[in-house]
Amino acid sequence: MSTVAISKRYVVLSGSFLCRMRSRTLRSFGVRLCLAVCLAALGLVLAYGSAVAQCIDYGDYLHWVGRVQTPGYAYGVAVVENHSYVADGSSGLQVLDITNPESPVIVGSVRTPGQFQGGVAVIGSHAYVGTDGDFWVIDIMNPASPAIVGNVHTPYYVDAVAVVGSYAYVADFGAGVQVIDVTNPAGPAIVGSVRTASYASGVAVLGNYVYVADYYFGLQVLSAQCSDATAIEEPESGDVPGAAMLAIQTVSPNPFNPSLEVSFESRGSGGVTMEIYDASGSRVRTVPLGVLGPGAHQAWWDGRNASGEDARSGVYFVRLRGSEGQSRAVKAVLVR
Repeated sequence: MSTVAISKRYVVLSGSFLCRMRSRTLRSFGVRLCLAVCLAALGLVLAYGSAVAQCIDYGDYLHWVGRVQTPGYAYGVAVVENHSYVADGSSGLQVLDITNPESPVIVGSVRTPGQFQGGVAVIGSHAYVGTDGDFWVIDIMNPASPAIVGNVHTPYYVDAVAVVGSYAYVADFGAGVQVIDVTNPAGPAIVGSVRTASYASGVAVLGNYVYVADYYFGLQVLSAQCSDATAIEEPESGDVPGAAMLAIQTVSPNPFNPSLEVSFESRGSGGVTMEIYDASGSRVRTVPLGVLGPGAHQAWWDGRNASGEDARSGVYFVRLRGSEGQSRAVKAVLVR
């Protein structure tokens, strides 16, 4: 036997209709709308029988357990073990101890500039928080005293954040998806972006794909081309022609600003050039090093592109090329 029922919390749920009543927020229009749904559902029941409608109380699946009032407006939440991290509007990041779910307690907080908090993700000892125009990295090693350690400006305002490996994927609303290298927490850097058809308002990453909630245009699926591997294609280890003849030992400091020192070893004699690539694999600069003999050498990149302009903050790759082959690419991060 099918039924149509109204309770304090719910009005009939037919095949795909649920009307939930909240006494403090429901207005007369809402009441009329819910009753209209009830009558429509009742009509379906009377016309078509038990296969059409059923009464489901979702209270059977979800129950209130505990709560705590945060100082601002909670926009996003991440949970790791015994702590919850809440992006709380102008009140910044709130850290809550949820050891006892019935009585969560705020144990720490840090205020991030900006009124809007759009998303939060937690990986290891850092929380990644988006605001209106900025992406923040927060050290949460001590939950009672979270501290901002780095940030980077984004074109719009951050609605959601997902972090996988060394990269954060940021739904930046009107500016699409921003890809941020978080290898260095003190100097996060935007290394790529894609403009979506509408407003990027949610983001999730699984495997090689980025899934974006794009407001008017539903779900957009993007290829996650960033990884911890270099953006410059090269054969597997041991197959780079000449790698045994030219080997980069260190790049320092890393991150760097404004210049980078490259220490390397040559096992032969001949002309050598240093090539700089950005995260997309485009060559930014070629620096001739002249004819070098065997032994240890140093080279420097001044952080400028081929036009003599300052290169923007981001991830770069350094490679040496000689008459007998080339070295492996080594990653360096420029932080302006």
